[in-house]
Amino acid sequence: MVEFALVIPLLLFLTLGTMETAVAWNTVQTVVQSSRSGARTVSQVGDLAKADQVALGAVKATFESDYQRVQRVVIYEATAANNGEPPAACIAPGVTTVSNPAIKCNVYTTTDLDNVTDDSRFWSNDTTCQNRSVNYCPVDRERGSTHVGVWVEYERDFLTGLFPSGSYTVTEITVMRVEPRVSP
Repeated sequence: MVEFALVIPLLLFLTLGTMETAVAWNTVQTVVQSSRSGARTVSQVGDLAKADQVALGAVKATFESDYQRVQRVVIYEATAANNGEPPAACIAPGVTTVSNPAIKCNVYTTTDLDNVTDDSRFWSNDTTCQNRSVNYCPVDRERGSTHVGVWVEYERDFLTGLFPSGSYTVTEITVMRVEPRVSP
């Protein structure tokens, strides 16, 4: 009985640690998949005014009902100069919009994911970007030569309370070339 009492805390700690590790691994894989889905979508619809809106729909679909934990999605122009990384002004903590038009990125929040079907948040017609898509307008992207990056930030709570912090953040970047359009 004494040996069992000594071993049970260790077994409990190992079990809870295994659960936290499994959930964290699953979270990372989901964030990676969402970033890839968003980038793949942007690369395919590229220069259409609703490209970012469709990409956000792909990111949201990857998370299903758990998309509310997505803090931000940044769609940006990836260049050799920035090694494919998003501009620092776009991913700084707490940034929800970038006011400098020279920085080519659009920052989207959970509210944008909530309203992803509201066209007026993103574009007004086939050639005009609106509101959330204005810093890096999809219609200005050149097919075949522009590289677009999708950065996803996701916050996850620890399940067991085993760790002192209440949550952790996972980010992922995917960069893809906007595909050239084949003329019929």
